[in-house]
Amino acid sequence: MYIDFHTHRPVGVGVVTPRTYGIHPWDAEKAAVPPVDDAVWRMVEVIGECGLDRVRGASMEKQMAVFEQQIAIAARLDKPLVIHCVRAYDLLLSLRKRWPMGRWVVHGFQGGVALVQQLAERQIGVSVGARILRPDSGKLRSAVVALGSGGFLLETDDSGVAIEDIYATTAAVLGVSLRQLQDDIAERYSQLLAH
Repeated sequence: MYIDFHTHRPVGVGVVTPRTYGIHPWDAEKAAVPPVDDAVWRMVEVIGECGLDRVRGASMEKQMAVFEQQIAIAARLDKPLVIHCVRAYDLLLSLRKRWPMGRWVVHGFQGGVALVQQLAERQIGVSVGARILRPDSGKLRSAVVALGSGGFLLETDDSGVAIEDIYATTAAVLGVSLRQLQDDIAERYSQLLAH
């Protein structure tokens, strides 16, 4: 079984992906966050993709306000967050100090060992995507090795790359069997969704 933690495309047979809903930081200016008692939150397993983006989207003040609303909903409903974070890790880590509980996962992680360790210290997980396939992804590959098999999730996002290819490359980077990686990620995913 393959788990595609975050995707914008239909998944194939044998691929599991969580049901999600959230207000993306690019849409923070025009979208309203439904109240916590809205039925949309009961229908999803993970809240997001939500977060912060210093390159694109609404003002940081607006993004922060919309993101914190979703953090509060996730905390109240005991649901994990899938987080979009672009050049805003300082703000994300600061928010985590104010919201120390909850299960947070940064999707599309591309950073190195130092950043992944900072996130891990604050109990923020990561999901890695198609970038790991690139030969010039040494920094990301080092972070994956530092986390070890099962210390992260895998995703396709909007890459168009098959999740099977991402798993195969990641297993090779780690020096583990594909089966071992699948089992470890399935365990990590189960822990994330457990209430």
